[in-house]
Amino acid sequence: MSHFLMFFKRKSVEYWMKHEKKLRAEVQFNLRVSLILIPTYMLLWHFQIVLFIVLVSISGYIFFNLIVSLLALQEVKARLGRPNDS
Repeated sequence: MSHFLMFFKRKSVEYWMKHEKKLRAEVQFNLRVSLILIPTYMLLWHFQIVLFIVLVSISGYIFFNLIVSLLALQEVKARLGRPNDS
């Protein structure tokens, strides 16, 4: 795992140890948004290239946030001694 991703995961775990329910909600939100963005790409590619580029930028942030959130959730569960039931 890259040092960049590990840094964000560590910072995220420190915060989410205190707010596990918020973390679960954020993971669910990021998954839902990701599922909406993927079909939207296909539609926008044919119509507005600039809008497509903006959407790719936003979804890149969402996907990165999703990865970090999932890694943090896994770490929080491990620290709290709970089984991995994602």
